[in-house]
Amino acid sequence: MKKQREEFHSAFENLQVKKRALGEKEAKLRHYMQKFDNVLKEHNTRRCRAVRKAKDERQLTEQKQTQLCALRNKTKELIQERQCLKRQLHKDTLNLTYLENVVQASEQFHEPQQLIHSFRTLMLDQENLLCIIQEKQDCSENARAELARQTEQHVDILLRYNNKLSQLQSKLEEILAERMIWESKWNHIQDTAAKKVMLIGTIKMAVFNVYQGLCKTSGHVEDSPTAPEDTIKLLEKIQSLFVSWMPIWESINSQNQLWTAHQ
Repeated sequence: MKKQREEFHSAFENLQVKKRALGEKEAKLRHYMQKFDNVLKEHNTRRCRAVRKAKDERQLTEQKQTQLCALRNKTKELIQERQCLKRQLHKDTLNLTYLENVVQASEQFHEPQQLIHSFRTLMLDQENLLCIIQEKQDCSENARAELARQTEQHVDILLRYNNKLSQLQSKLEEILAERMIWESKWNHIQDTAAKKVMLIGTIKMAVFNVYQGLCKTSGHVEDSPTAPEDTIKLLEKIQSLFVSWMPIWESINSQNQLWTAHQ
């Protein structure tokens, strides 16, 4: 036992020496890693600055190109708008000539402006009538669509509730079946636990009785009595008693062998 303790202490000291050497190596490695990280950070900083500068210049170039394209498109739009205005002016000139001819041939209107005003009034009345008709049609279509939607929605809700009811019924049946299984398992567990508790109690009592018998046989007196419930400690003490009796047993066994040999 002493030799094993010395070997353990020697191995422990060697382990401490290796641990210190490993700690020194780790410190050096961390120092080198820190220097390497600093170099990498500086390199990344420079690279990021260059990338950011190139990105800014590229964005500025793209912005200028976008503005140039916008100006070109705006110029094209203005040219097209000027051409449209020229065509519209030509049409308006023809229309004005036509209106003057109509006013001269008409007895109801004396100026082109009266004819235009009357025409606009009639157009407004027509637009109002068309709007009213369209509103009525929209209301009717909306009402039909809402009725169809409400009907479909109620049918869907009824179907969902029926499906949900069927699922809950199936779930209830599964839960009841599972409950019966778990109740059976729980009863089995309780019976097994009760048997194991009784077995453990029997084992503890047997170990305590064996220990008391060995103490009486050997005349061993405890300084501090062990509780009967501390089965592990009682087993350790029984093992210790057997170990202490081994030399006596070996001596008796040797004497019996000698006596047998002499006979």
